[in-house]
Amino acid sequence: MTPAAVVIARWLLATPSLLDGHGAPIPRPPAIVEVIAEAAVVTDNPRMWAATLDVMSGHESAYRPDAAGDCPGMRPGDPHCTRELGAASCGLGQTPCRETPRDAAGQVALMLRYLRKSFMACPSHPLSPYATGGRCIAWGATREREIKALLAIPGEP
Repeated sequence: MTPAAVVIARWLLATPSLLDGHGAPIPRPPAIVEVIAEAAVVTDNPRMWAATLDVMSGHESAYRPDAAGDCPGMRPGDPHCTRELGAASCGLGQTPCRETPRDAAGQVALMLRYLRKSFMACPSHPLSPYATGGRCIAWGATREREIKALLAIPGEP
């Protein structure tokens, strides 16, 4: 890891764990944090993009690069859903399976591209287009608050 990425990774690992829908901590794997930090450090705003990638990875997949969702005929969140069973969303960011690489670094790079487009398309609700397939609506306020809370935690740039 680059020295700048080490700083970002240490900062993320020192922040409190995200909580799942039941209030339980979502374990933050150091290896995934390192991938997030490496991707974020080359952006225009490393802390903001690291926080955004972290929150989205935590909530979309519980930091699991092998996560798959939206299988035809299965309930949302069904643990039996796989790419092979026709999952529509895959990986850390639950991006379209047809585009999602199997490696974490490729998945984070794809998430970053999608998130940048989302932020540009809807500055008032920047996560909305990412999560809704393009609509600019008041969705994602909870995730936006979590990102702001992470950014409020002191750390080097």
